[in-house]
Amino acid sequence: MVAVVSGHICIDLVPTLRAPACIDPGVLIEVGPLVAQPGGSVANTGRSLAELGVPIRLAAGVGGDHLGSLLVQLLADLGMEAVAVRRHEGLTTSYSMVVEAPQTDRTFWHHVGANEAFDGSDVELAGADVLHVGYPTILPALVRHQGRALRDLLARAAQHDVTTAMDMATLDPGSPLAALDWDQMFRRLLPLVGVFAPSVDDIVSVLGCVKPATPDEVAALGRRLLRLGAAVVLLKAGAAGIYFCSADPQRLRRAGAALAAVAESWACRELWAPSMDVVVTHTTGAGDAAVAGALYGLVARYDAEAALGLAAGAAALRISSARPLPHGDELAARVGHDIRFVSFAARGWLPTDVGLARGPRDLVPITRSTLGC
Repeated sequence: MVAVVSGHICIDLVPTLRAPACIDPGVLIEVGPLVAQPGGSVANTGRSLAELGVPIRLAAGVGGDHLGSLLVQLLADLGMEAVAVRRHEGLTTSYSMVVEAPQTDRTFWHHVGANEAFDGSDVELAGADVLHVGYPTILPALVRHQGRALRDLLARAAQHDVTTAMDMATLDPGSPLAALDWDQMFRRLLPLVGVFAPSVDDIVSVLGCVKPATPDEVAALGRRLLRLGAAVVLLKAGAAGIYFCSADPQRLRRAGAALAAVAESWACRELWAPSMDVVVTHTTGAGDAAVAGALYGLVARYDAEAALGLAAGAAALRISSARPLPHGDELAARVGHDIRFVSFAARGWLPTDVGLARGPRDLVPITRSTLGC
């Protein structure tokens, strides 16, 4: 099993903050050491997949500057082969200043850099089981012209019988990409996506929906994305947990060999993974780890509940420890035992043995007949 992890990559520059960030002109504020680490979907999801035990190939672009050389070296230090990370002379390397004060969620100051040039045309799919595309909302060449290049990449994966997965990033309202018709783009793209794994904030920023405040509202948003064409939706709701829903077996069988192999056990499911009982030390990379956990469950042919547990468990370990993730099979054995879900109660949802919840529509096919926000 091989996963090609493509799309957005950057270098994260993370100053250690002792108090909430403050920007006052003319004031010197002391901070702690600076951490420089690979970031973005390609680095974060790729690292998590590799730690879980999935062989990976990276497909991304960096600048021809010193920061690009550092990023390639940092990838190598983490054991991620970067031979398919293209160097773009004349472009600058993407970076994020990650502002994360104690007990607060992080804020990003982001420079798109060489990601501007990524269009997916040179992504090598031979021998791949899964193609993951990360953060098209900050990959301009991939989504211009109503996502033509992205659609071409996804269609090429379908021709190779490769199951596709796609994650998003929050869209800056000041970005030129905010002017695109993302609803229409999703209607064109999601029928080619096997596992669609954005966060609630990502979708709210892209579609302009009211942010869901309850599990049922999150579920309604997830089902909307499913009706737009995705085979599986993994909707990340931050500290509230992760919502999972899936289409009928026929749709999963058309979503590449990996999803076809689990079509019967993954189809027509509606599940909720509450957050897990861990001490949060940082939040960077949690969503990418969740995607990696779900994709490990997919390629290892776990059922839907186990795969969702892996997603939640990988995210919990990522935010609570600096240690590498355990192998996916070891993690699966720990979920529900020494890594436990917090309690979850919502009308119409039934608990499972390991602490997940089954939704009111679990095992009932969700059709595309009613589109709504």
